[in-house]
Amino acid sequence: MGYELLVKGATVDFIVEAPEILTSGFTNAKIMADLDMETAQALGLDVQAKHQSLYPLIKGKGIADDPSSYGYIRVQKESGSIVMLGIPWIKESSIVAKQRRRITVDIPDVGTNDIAIVKAALESNGYPDAVVKLVD
Repeated sequence: MGYELLVKGATVDFIVEAPEILTSGFTNAKIMADLDMETAQALGLDVQAKHQSLYPLIKGKGIADDPSSYGYIRVQKESGSIVMLGIPWIKESSIVAKQRRRITVDIPDVGTNDIAIVKAALESNGYPDAVVKLVD
C-alpha cells in the first residue's frame, strides 16, 4: 500500500518529507482532487519554488529534477484548510487509508438510567456524536 491510496474521496493519514516546509497535521486528510502540475500551479501552488526546496529530499526516490514529471493532489486537512502537495513529497510508507463506517452495539439488560452512563463512556473515549437510545 502507498501512493495508490491517494485517490479522490479517500480519507488518509500521512507524513510529508519536510513538515517545516509543507506543514504537518495530515490526519484524516480528505483527497479532494488529483492534479497535474499546471492545474496545481493555476490553483496557487508555487510549484517551482516547492520543487526546488524539496528536490534534495526526494531525488533518492528516482524522481527527475522536473516538477512536471509527477502528479499532485489537493487535500483538505481535518482543520478544513486546503493544501496542494506533490505526490513524491509524501512519505509513501506513512500513508494509511481510513475506512470510516458505523458501529452498532447491542447491550442487553439495561434501563433508562444506563443511557447517560453509556453516552458518557463513549464521549469520554472520543465518540461525541454517538447516539444512545433504549429500544424495545
